[in-house]
Order: sequence, then structure tokens, then C-alpha cells
Amino acid sequence: MTSRSLRVLALAVFATGCTNTISINVDDSTDFIQLAGSVPLGEESATRLRFRWAEASGENDQWLDTGEHIRLGSTDIAGPTLVDIDLDLAYYSVAVGGEAELEDRLKLLAYFGISQTDFDFTLTESGNRTERGDKTTELYIQAGFSRGVAESLDIGLTGAFSLGRDFSGISEIDLTLDYQLLHSLVLSGGYRWFKYEYAIADGDSNLEVDFDGPFIGLYLPF
Repeated sequence: MTSRSLRVLALAVFATGCTNTISINVDDSTDFIQLAGSVPLGEESATRLRFRWAEASGENDQWLDTGEHIRLGSTDIAGPTLVDIDLDLAYYSVAVGGEAELEDRLKLLAYFGISQTDFDFTLTESGNRTERGDKTTELYIQAGFSRGVAESLDIGLTGAFSLGRDFSGISEIDLTLDYQLLHSLVLSGGYRWFKYEYAIADGDSNLEVDFDGPFIGLYLPF
């Protein structure tokens, strides 16, 4: 092999080593809406079945340096360039657990079940649009506490976590404020910190979502 061929081979190896497939990052302050409810599993049972649905949308720009790539199937976006990202995300859960009321108006809750996360996003770079969507199913756990601070008004802290195949899943922390309008109707709001990681095993870019912002919704405890 000639010296020129060796130099060409060395440059090719160097260029390959400098190529870096990076994650798609969506980091935004946004609003959440949700609907939740629970029903007892039997007339005398303290165990309840709880469902929850929530959604949010976000957008941001992501800069790719030289050698960085976003890959989605046959689509390859190479840096240096700026990519606009728009994402819609919804997540659902069905879980079994319970809520215990202790003294001093302190309440505890713990639920375990399954969840599903659906997302759709659009990448725009130099006028070219790439759309992608998928869903993941995960094992799910939710736990937290609240304390009554006034008539029909509770403040609390709740966390949720899910984990699925390829380590995809959510993590969520809510600072909550609940106002009981009727016996089975609670207006719920507060502030949410939310993360979602979607990991792909076939060489495509992963998706990393980092949202925070206020949420509002209804809780129907039947």
C-alpha cells in the first residue's frame, strides 16, 4: 500500500471517529393539562383503580456542531447547523393502589401499574422537514402526600416514574394544589417538572424531553 493510500485511509478513519450521533433535545417551559380519576375495587375495599391522562407541547432550537449528526432512519442531519424542533406529547396511566388519611389532615397515596407515552415531533433544518412519532409502554409508579391547609384546600407533593423497554420512560415531580368543588370533583393545579427519555437501539438518535411549567386539570374520585 502506498503512502498516499495510507494517508487517505487514516483520514477516513479519523473522519469516522469524529462523527457523533447525538440525542434530540426538547427543553422548554410549557403548560400541562390533565384528567385523572379513581374508583374503589369493591364496596369495602381501600384499594382503588386510578387512571390519568396528561399532555403538553414544546419547542426549541438545537445547534449541531461539526461532526455531530441527528439520525432518524434514512434521514441524517449533519452539523454545523441549527435544527428547529416541535413536539407534542401525551401520557396515560392505569394503576392500582390506595390513599390513606392520617391525623392532622395528612394524606398519603401510592399506586403501581402501567403507562403509555405517545409523541410526535417535527425537525426543520434549512427548510427541510422531518416528522417522527412513536409510543412506548412502561411499568409505572406514583406516590406522594398532601396536607389540608384550609377548608376543601390541600397542598402536596407527588412524584411519578415509569420505565420500559430500552430504558424509555418518564420522571415527574408535581407541586400540587387541590380544591374540592364537590364530593367527586376536585380542581387540581400546580407546577410540574417532567422528563421523558426515548431510547432507540438501532443507531437512531434518542429523544430527551425536559419540560417544566404549570398544570391544571380535574380529578374525579368516585
